[in-house]
Amino acid sequence: MSLPAEFRADVQSIVGGDGVISDPAELRTYDCDALTGRRATPELVLLPAGAEEVQRLVAACADHGVPFVARGAGTGLSGGALPVAEGVVISLARALSFNGLNNAFHLAAINGGRHVSPCFAGDTVYAWSEILEKAELPGRKDVGALRIRLVAVKNQDCSAFPLKKADGQYDDSVLLDLDAWVLLPR
Repeated sequence: MSLPAEFRADVQSIVGGDGVISDPAELRTYDCDALTGRRATPELVLLPAGAEEVQRLVAACADHGVPFVARGAGTGLSGGALPVAEGVVISLARALSFNGLNNAFHLAAINGGRHVSPCFAGDTVYAWSEILEKAELPGRKDVGALRIRLVAVKNQDCSAFPLKKADGQYDDSVLLDLDAWVLLPR
């Protein structure tokens, strides 16, 4: 089954040409999460730049009857980001990078992360970030490194920086908790 041309035009109008991945070689990056034993290649991967675009993409999927899977960093071991072969992946990675860290040009390392809970149609996704550490790169005056924590939450404002409850368990609103190093120009 191929996605309708009208759907493809709708999603491209939402995220722009650089927000749609359709090349078969690039789609293979998204055919599984860290659980590599099961794979399915999506028809498209969509890269929204924020919560409003995520909402519009989910609405377009509903309008056209196209199944979708929301994906954080793709590091989960549960198969929660396994795409549907006739559907699309809505990757939250680009949206998370637009929360003040959009000058980062390279994800240098993922120290750890957790896809904590699912995201469903109608959920509103918010994100907050925290600088954990700074580092200079030997021999480089043009680039620096930041260790960051990116946290995505659903249906809750991030002004209180939701993460964990008093008992140490993740707050019910948390979708993704990612600890990573990024490179930025100085």
